[in-house]
Amino acid sequence: RLLSYDPDTGMILAKDRLESDFLDQGIASSFISAKGLASKYNKDRSGTQMFNRRIKTTRSTYYYLKGSMSYLGNHKQLQAHRVAFFLHHKRYPVFPLTIDHINRNGCDNRIVNLREATPKEQAVNTSISKANTSGVKGVSFLKDKNKWRASMNINGKKTNLGTFVTLHEATVARQKAENGVYQNDLV
Repeated sequence: RLLSYDPDTGMILAKDRLESDFLDQGIASSFISAKGLASKYNKDRSGTQMFNRRIKTTRSTYYYLKGSMSYLGNHKQLQAHRVAFFLHHKRYPVFPLTIDHINRNGCDNRIVNLREATPKEQAVNTSISKANTSGVKGVSFLKDKNKWRASMNINGKKTNLGTFVTLHEATVARQKAENGVYQNDLV
């Protein structure tokens, strides 16, 4: 009732509030009635975008949208992707599932970009490390052997997929492993 969500744009907007959504504040000359607070809120904030503060968490390399809400004197910090998911699906993911941004853009909260995912699925949906010099995820150059190595985490363990003379061969091996071709052989 307090927020509206547009699944095509990912924007969350504030809706008009009622007098019952606020508590009287202050005493004597600083008194503001709940009716006055509702009127001020509706004039200043109704129809404006909520959860539009970009933040980067200590555990993430991406920015996310965050904001805060108050209701009947209770104040809560919320992440926009969690609010968007809830407003669209009318529920939160059940543990151990979390919400993942498919295109890895934490500020893109369109519903087509949000999915329920396990921590393992989220780990797969990461970008190439800044330290990567090959340009291919899971492929590195071994200077001492003058060859390319393909590797991948399988069942939580780093697994060597082999060493190859060319970058192309190592890339193909990595892609086969991602598609499950090697998994039976390696496990």
